Amino acid sequence: LAIGSYNNSQQNNLSFADPNSVSSIEATVTLLEGSVTGAGTAKARLAGRWYNDGTPGGGFTGDVYAEIDLWAAPGVLKGWWYVGKYTGESDTTISQLAAGDFTQPIAMGTPYTLYIGYDGASKFTFRIGAETITYHGPSRAGDPQRPWKGLGVRTQINNASSSCYVAATFDNVHKNEGLYDDFSSGTIDSSKWTDYEFVREIADGKLRSKTVSSTGSTPDVALNNAL
Repeated sequence: LAIGSYNNSQQNNLSFADPNSVSSIEATVTLLEGSVTGAGTAKARLAGRWYNDGTPGGGFTGDVYAEIDLWAAPGVLKGWWYVGKYTGESDTTISQLAAGDFTQPIAMGTPYTLYIGYDGASKFTFRIGAETITYHGPSRAGDPQRPWKGLGVRTQINNASSSCYVAATFDNVHKNEGLYDDFSSGTIDSSKWTDYEFVREIADGKLRSKTVSSTGSTPDVALNNAL
């Protein structure tokens, strides 16, 4: 797939089946490997659109988004948190409200417990291990217009001389402080998650391609990173 313009991002998400029922997400996240060159970033994240602040408009307008990441750039590996708000109908209109780094050192191949929680009003709590950060967003008016919460990986390159790759694992996912999925079954549970199972990778000198679908799956596959 040729890249037509920059900035260019690709993502691979596993989405909760009932996002408005999710007030907190916790998971054990491990960056297995990655490569970032030039003006690029890569991350493994827990994320979602949590509520709407009542800004008039359709689409994504007024939805408040927050995520916690294991974040990589050339020469940088860190924990990071972010809160933003959509100012228009398109998902490209998001504007940063606040963001920051964790002091917890991050290393490839090491599992970390990531947590993001929302108190139902305006307060977000972000945690990696024992380190906790809180932030108050705008006042809540109601549920998000485009509800979504999930976990996954994302890469972004900002020019033609940059490249990104990331592979990560997620385990022991907790929803609202209780165990939600430890991925002990042979396939993704379609009663808990809305996405296809999707694999595209080079293994032993061959392209390995696999997809599994069900009536609970989203209607298309646009996934280009390893989850």
